Amino acid sequence: NSNNFQFVLIPAEHSEAIETVECDGSGGLTDDALVKYAKNYFYDKTGAKGRIDTLNNASPQERELIAQQIRSQLEGSSSTSSSKSSNRVQEMDDNTLLDMLYRNQSAASCDITAVTVPTPLNQHHAVSLY
Repeated sequence: NSNNFQFVLIPAEHSEAIETVECDGSGGLTDDALVKYAKNYFYDKTGAKGRIDTLNNASPQERELIAQQIRSQLEGSSSTSSSKSSNRVQEMDDNTLLDMLYRNQSAASCDITAVTVPTPLNQHHAVSLY
């Protein structure tokens, strides 16, 4: 397919292999296959996917325990400037707190830094860091 493109995945983890990945470029910038790939890659690698799976599969008792753990962690790490936020979290019901966690963890994202941009001089090759 003439719309396909390739990129080289160089993981930060030295034990993981460098690989060439091919994607469909027909979505252009509005449905960017590379950005989707990167977001899903980091969503999985950061553990967010695992945390969402745990939350989705948790029993009501486990959900209550997760909410208590979040409150305990925030209470133990709160400074004077964040005590107001910590108080708000302490006052939230479990479902609201877990919904907030779910929305935060399920939003796959990544930052992109262009090292080079594609031009005729470099045969339209680009290097970006994700």
